[in-house]
Amino acid sequence: MITYPNIPNLFYTRSVKDPATENHNHGFWEIIIVLSGSITHVINGNTETLSANCVLFLRPYKDCHYYVKQNGNKYLHRDIYISPSDMEKWCGLLSNSLYEKLYSPKDPVSFSIPSISINHMESLFLSHSFEFSHDIQLYKDLQFTTTITLLTAFRISQLAAAMPSWIKLLIQEMKNPTNFCTSIEKLTATTHYSHCHVCKEFKKYTGQTILSFFIEQKINYASYLLANTNMKILDISNSIGYDSSKNFISQFTKVFHLSPSKWRTKNQIVIKK
Repeated sequence: MITYPNIPNLFYTRSVKDPATENHNHGFWEIIIVLSGSITHVINGNTETLSANCVLFLRPYKDCHYYVKQNGNKYLHRDIYISPSDMEKWCGLLSNSLYEKLYSPKDPVSFSIPSISINHMESLFLSHSFEFSHDIQLYKDLQFTTTITLLTAFRISQLAAAMPSWIKLLIQEMKNPTNFCTSIEKLTATTHYSHCHVCKEFKKYTGQTILSFFIEQKINYASYLLANTNMKILDISNSIGYDSSKNFISQFTKVFHLSPSKWRTKNQIVIKK
């Protein structure tokens, strides 16, 4: 078995089409984000299938793994390597017990996240690939932001197991683009609980306010429309419930650190007119 030792101040990421077929482990954390396809993966002697949208946290010196290559199988994942000290520090920003929850289980932590979230993260890595070679801090900042997003998704996946069914249904409604022009008050009224109670319980189980979560869904969907359609920015703004394009541009810029027009220039897929 091959062991790759820890490297102080490690920060590294890459996309992988042909992952290692030799049994190995690392002295650092490896986060695997499956972008497309599926592959047979052997971890600590157990065989599993990794499929698109899967996220896997491999622990330093604890998890030994390799991949079984399959001819003709199109597969792609992103690796993110993080030193144990950075991972512990970043976990501590969210919860004092989070690092232990990642490291101590019998099996490594794995969960799924929506494809729109993965596509957004990957588009940022790809769109800034040139800047990485010139700005190491930008490289590490994006790795930090992505890791925090994934750690938050893990915390949400834990809470989701105990989440009341009415909150799960409400989340589904808030993720549905056909409801983006509906007010929060009307959506919470469908639960038959008071607005105050819904807001309190929602934050308890998701870690977000109900308003920030709803805005996040709208803005993520707007990024999808910007990248995949030729819709005017004003029309996108109106379609997700903003009366003022100024407010939409402000919210979008807060999330992506670019205006909608600049973000579209960097990320739009070529659309045939």
